[in-house]
Amino acid sequence: MGNSLQNNTTVWGTKIEGGIRDNRDSLRHWRQMPQDYSLRTKPKKVLVLSGKGVQTAKAANGMCKVVENLLGTAAKKCEICGFYYPENEKTVQNTALRAMEIVDKFLVPLIADKDENGNLTKLSFAQACRNMRNVVVVTHCYGSRVMAVIDEQLDQIMRDIGYSETQAKLIHRQLFVAHHNNPREDLGSKALNSTNLYRITQADERNTPEEFVIGSLQHFISTEEMVDDELLLMPISATEHALVIKRISDGVESEHNGGYWIKPYEKLSAARLEETAFRIILQEVVGSNYPIENLTEIEEKAWHGNPDIQDYATQIREYGQEFADDYFSLRQALTERYKINKDLLDSGRLGAVEIAKLTEKDLFFSSNDGKTLFDYSFAKGDVTTCRNLWLQMQKYLPLGRHDDAVQSVWKNTSEDHKAQYERYCRYMQQAQQSGNISMYETLRSLEYGTAENDNLKKFYQQQKRNKTR
Repeated sequence: MGNSLQNNTTVWGTKIEGGIRDNRDSLRHWRQMPQDYSLRTKPKKVLVLSGKGVQTAKAANGMCKVVENLLGTAAKKCEICGFYYPENEKTVQNTALRAMEIVDKFLVPLIADKDENGNLTKLSFAQACRNMRNVVVVTHCYGSRVMAVIDEQLDQIMRDIGYSETQAKLIHRQLFVAHHNNPREDLGSKALNSTNLYRITQADERNTPEEFVIGSLQHFISTEEMVDDELLLMPISATEHALVIKRISDGVESEHNGGYWIKPYEKLSAARLEETAFRIILQEVVGSNYPIENLTEIEEKAWHGNPDIQDYATQIREYGQEFADDYFSLRQALTERYKINKDLLDSGRLGAVEIAKLTEKDLFFSSNDGKTLFDYSFAKGDVTTCRNLWLQMQKYLPLGRHDDAVQSVWKNTSEDHKAQYERYCRYMQQAQQSGNISMYETLRSLEYGTAENDNLKKFYQQQKRNKTR
């Protein structure tokens, strides 16, 4: 084998590959991952799931170095493993395959023994907890998407091999995950059994309001008013907290790609405090072995004896709780307004006058099954209500005036606006195919601009496949 970092890495996966940071190798600081590498052995293992742009062993090792610096002296108590994605594809299918490779090769052995036929026998509850506590995950961007699928797959496997629901949750809780620039649209709305700490900067250029639907946590965080010197520790759920700041620096580095890694002196005051808080929490998790009960316990243990953060602990928690209360109040208000309008729609009382009073949030807010008022009106076959709703919704949509400018016209449009227009195009086609000429002619007459429906649909479908976050 050659001496290049790329060639020194064992190819153990088909969609994801990895190695181990090793400072004993003075040239590369990296060694190949043995085929029998196990997370059950000491020392503690830190898995680094990077963003999609990390396609080589060298780039993966660079992310491992970042994590090593965050850990400080605690790095000596663990092995840091980095993963990368040679295929520059981020389809849902590839994400699932990458997650399954990690689950099958590394995480299943933490909870079960496997015989020569691949059959699984669960370990004792106590042993599984200890094994899972031996692992910490650090993600960036796309790595959080992979981690979300890992969470689902791991829960399913534990159910399948016979752990009770309570046991599975307690075992999974021992897996601590630190996320950077998480792009998940369902953040905070999907129950997670692992223990998660998010680092979120409102100025993230990739996680902008346009990327998320109205009423989502990500949309709220990216639009709520904040000030530069404010740090929030936001409780999202029993297993999820977030360190939230307005911005990391005054443009020293991309807030998404490298902002968290710049030198503390290049950061704004709130960002420096945020880094201190994060570092000592991560170091506490890596440097300890006690069973994880909840995030608050970890934070208090981490901050004890650290006056640089302890003096601010009460304040950032209070600010974070207020921020969380504001979000959940907004979400409840939107849900209640949606229910009222949906009841009017169902009873035939959502007329033109009522629709004219609906706000953008009313019109584009989705139910738990992802449907807006317009979606329900189409399902009912209510031509008049569909017309009135779409006329009101058009006030918030861009005009697609030129076929060759679809991308530029829609590039800064909210994700829920794009999704609703895609469904609108499909509804016209469905109405035509089903012979509902009245509905088809009504929706067609409401079409605006010269952009072809098929071209627009193809464009957005391609955009979804090729998202680089």
